[in-house]
Amino acid sequence: MTDDAAAIALVGLGNLGLPMANRLRERGHDVVGVDVDPDRRAAFAAGGGIATTLDESSPRPVLCLVVPDDKAVTALTEPDRLARLVRPGGLILMHSTVSPALAGRLGADCRSAGYGFVDAPVSGGAERAAEGSLTIMVGADADDHDRAEPLLRDLGSDVVHLGAPGAGSAAKLANQLMLFATLAGAYEAMELARGFGLTEEAVLRVVGTGTARSWVTDQWGFFDGLTRDYDAAGVADDHRPWAKDPAQAVQAARELGLDAPFAAMITDRLPGLIRRHADRIGEP
Repeated sequence: MTDDAAAIALVGLGNLGLPMANRLRERGHDVVGVDVDPDRRAAFAAGGGIATTLDESSPRPVLCLVVPDDKAVTALTEPDRLARLVRPGGLILMHSTVSPALAGRLGADCRSAGYGFVDAPVSGGAERAAEGSLTIMVGADADDHDRAEPLLRDLGSDVVHLGAPGAGSAAKLANQLMLFATLAGAYEAMELARGFGLTEEAVLRVVGTGTARSWVTDQWGFFDGLTRDYDAAGVADDHRPWAKDPAQAVQAARELGLDAPFAAMITDRLPGLIRRHADRIGEP
């Protein structure tokens, strides 16, 4: 990647965006962080970064989007907004979790407007973002993938090119459905075990060397902490990933003519399970 292309505007200094922006700075890139939240801008500035608002930003050769959902991505990729953030002919990397249909449309729209576009959602969490060891699921035309690959490898230890724009988001949607299906099963199983008088610690010890071991059980408590973070930040319940991502899977299945009853059940049940578990922390 050229020196010019390493000048990056990263929009969204949240749970993942902030460590990603810091990681890119550590790797020598010139990063400006863009966020509406003054506390998030201050957090990036405290580490030596330059932070600004959308209205005060100026276009750069590379734009990274790390915003929450389809609505936010759609707003930021309107032509007038893009003109404030990325130079003509620049490269757009979308790390948000959005519908595959939206990612595919944006790929076509950006190509028509002369921008490169890479559908590049990530998995791994904030700690791996800080380490540069994310898993990155890439949907891009070959030339855009080649332009973006050096930067992506500064962020991820496993960068997988899966096809055209939309393919990365399809893989991320499948990842999220698997994750939240596992989480829903684990929380219901733990409620059952507690009903028999078992402690979570005892069950996790057994599961840790048994066939039900998973990322969810290895990272037990992760979603309790994330729930508290979202509560503190005032994130609406329906904007949290365990609500929006399974619902998005249901919608995508409908569009494909597929039946997804388990995804629908997770959409309905999982938010309550997560809330109950987060609220009982500290109770006997």
